[in-house]
Amino acid sequence: MSISLRLKPTRFDRKRMLLTAFIVTLLLLVSAIYWFTFQNKWLIADYHKQNEMAAEQDTFDDLFLNIQAAESAMRGYAATGNPAFKTNFQAQINSIRTHNSALKEIQNRSRSSVDPQLFSAFNRLIKEKTEFMQRVNSLCELKNTGEAMALIATEKGIILTDSILKVHQSINALLLDSLGQSKKVQPIHNTNKQHCLLGNSCFHFMYHTAFLFIAERDQKSYPYRGYPSAAKRTSWSNT
Repeated sequence: MSISLRLKPTRFDRKRMLLTAFIVTLLLLVSAIYWFTFQNKWLIADYHKQNEMAAEQDTFDDLFLNIQAAESAMRGYAATGNPAFKTNFQAQINSIRTHNSALKEIQNRSRSSVDPQLFSAFNRLIKEKTEFMQRVNSLCELKNTGEAMALIATEKGIILTDSILKVHQSINALLLDSLGQSKKVQPIHNTNKQHCLLGNSCFHFMYHTAFLFIAERDQKSYPYRGYPSAAKRTSWSNT
C-alpha cells in the first residue's frame, strides 16, 4: 500500500514567504548598519566637543589660578619687601599670557562656548590686571613698597580683582552648563538600548529566515509534502 500524505494548500506560496522574510531581514540589516554609523559619528563628534569644552574650562581655571598666585606674590613682596615672594612672578605672568592667547584662538575658531562679549570683557580685565601687577612689581623693585601697597589698596586694584572673579565665575557656570547640555542631547544609555533593540530584531528575523530555509530544504529532500505523523513513523520503524 502506498502512503500519500497531502497538506492543505497554503494561502501564500512558500517561496514568496521566504523571499519576503529575506527582504525584510536585509532591510533591517541595512537600517541597523546606517543607524550604527550615524550614532558612531554623533558620538565621536560629541566626544570631541566635550573634550574641547573641558580643555577650555581647564584653561580658564589655570589662567585664574595664575592671576591669584601673581597677585598674592605682589602683595607679599609689597608688604615685606622680600624679593623671595616674586620668585615665580614672571613665570606666572607668562603663563597668564599663554593661556589667554590659547583662549583667543578658541574664540577665533568659533569653537568656544563662551559668549564673545563676555570673553572680550574678560580679556580686557586680564590685560589691565597684568599691567597693574607689573606696575606694583616695578615699585617694589625700586624699594617703594609703601607706594606699592597704596596702589594695591586703590579702588582700581580692588575693582579689578573683584571683576575678574565675577567674570570667571560667570564663564565657569556657562561652560559647566554647556557641558551638561551636550551630555543631555542624547544620553549614552538610551543609545545602547536602541542598539540592543535593533540587534535583537535583526537576530530574530535572521533566525526565523534561516529556519524557513532549512525547513524548505528538508521538505524538498523528503518524498512527501509534509512530515508524517508520529504513528506513521512508529509503524515504519517497526517494519
